[in-house]
Parts: sequence; structure tokens; C-alpha cells
Amino acid sequence: MNKKDDHAAAMLVQKHQLSSAEDQVSKIDSALDTLIMSQAENDACLDAMLNDMEARLEQNNISFDENSVNTTSDAFKELESSIQVSDDELQLCTPKLDTIETIDFDSKMSWSEYMSCVEEYAFKHNVDLTSDPYQQLMSTTQRIELEKRIKEEFTIVIIKKLGANVSLQRATQSLGVCC
Repeated sequence: MNKKDDHAAAMLVQKHQLSSAEDQVSKIDSALDTLIMSQAENDACLDAMLNDMEARLEQNNISFDENSVNTTSDAFKELESSIQVSDDELQLCTPKLDTIETIDFDSKMSWSEYMSCVEEYAFKHNVDLTSDPYQQLMSTTQRIELEKRIKEEFTIVIIKKLGANVSLQRATQSLGVCC
């Protein structure tokens, strides 16, 4: 690859990494939303259970004093073991999140070492470095705007050059100089 292609390849890989990071942030946002909803449901369920327990205690004329609860008693330990939930019983409501692969880069790394890492990353993640990178790096709107700008600037340059040539021809004619 030449330097220009190297820069474009690095930009393509960086675009892929950015896209992967954005996807991961979206997944994290979704997982957090799911956890927040689950937490709200669990809070409501726990409040309902506590209210039910208090109503049953009151209904049976049992008073509860949290300061007198003996957490080391056998009855408490038996109750605690009966309500423990194993990992197999837990139902995870969020998807497993993948880690994002990065390119290890430090100030001591040469450009050629960096480009080797870029090419390795591109190969591993199916990033096409053979096609026109600018086609992939710019959106359709950006490409159209660039094409318009180039066409306008090129047209202005041609008009200026033609205008200068026409002015030069008129000047030489008025002076009687033959071209």
C-alpha cells in the first residue's frame, strides 16, 4: 500500500471501530433500559410482598420488632437457605455484551507496525480495503456535495482561464501583435 492508501485504510478501520462502539453503546443503553424496567417491576413486587406480610402479621395480631430479630438462629438460617436462589435459577433479562476489539497503539509504534495491525484488524473483521475507501468513508450526501463543489471550482477555474485568454487575445489584437 502507498501512503495515501495507508491513510485511507486506517480511516476505514477506525470507522469500523467507531461503528462497533456505537453499536455496543446502543446495546448497553438497551440493556440498561431493560434492567431499569426489571428493577422497577422487582421494587413493585417487593413492596407488594412487604405490604402483604405486614397485613398478615397484623391480621394474626403479631407484632414485629426488627431490633429483636436474631439473625443467627437456626430458624433464620433455615429460612435464609430456603429462599436462596442458585445461578441456574436466575433468569437473565439482558443480553451478553461482547467486548470491542481495539488496535493496541503506543507512541513507540512505527507507522508500518501500525499499518500491520490495521490490516490484521481489517482481515479479522472483514473490512474491505481493496475498494475505493472514500466511497465507504463518505455518505451519499457527502459525496454529492463534494462532487458539486469540485465541479463548481473546476468550472470557475476554466472560466477564469478562458477569460484571461480572451483578455490576452484582445490586448494582443489591439496592440497589433500577432499570435
